[in-house]
Amino acid sequence: MVTYSKNHRRILSLCKDELIKAAIQAQISKIIFTYSPDNKVDDPVSLGAHDRYYCLVLNEETKTLTFTINLEKYDNGLYNMTHKMKEMLHLVDELAKRNAHQKLKELREHLIKEAPAAKDLLVDVDWSFLSHPAFSALPGTERERLIIELYNSYATRILRSVGYGPIRT
Repeated sequence: MVTYSKNHRRILSLCKDELIKAAIQAQISKIIFTYSPDNKVDDPVSLGAHDRYYCLVLNEETKTLTFTINLEKYDNGLYNMTHKMKEMLHLVDELAKRNAHQKLKELREHLIKEAPAAKDLLVDVDWSFLSHPAFSALPGTERERLIIELYNSYATRILRSVGYGPIRT
């Protein structure tokens, strides 16, 4: 077992995303790396068989992140690490919201350029559905896909159907 504690500036320096960096600083103060000698890791957060053999577990009370990988998979790649980190840090919805706001801003700028009369049109999302138990119970990849659909498909289709022409963002 290898332990990495407190001074995790090196790990944070590798993190390009400020939202993820802030979550790591707030939620993790110790990282433990270990093997499962009996190869019992079968991670439910995985996206398929190719990433079930390792897991990330965060003890929120002690702020300890434990990385465990099946011993027989020591030389395999760590597929879908970003997905697992976003789930573990509870950032799936926040990252998708941030991306939605950026996309909607671009969409609005495009609308104003194409149809100056649209300058007073507000384009936004009512995020109250995020806290609904039915939405919260969905896997992170599904929640992320649904949020992307809101701004990538539905918003452009609706705006196109009410006369704002071809919208390509």
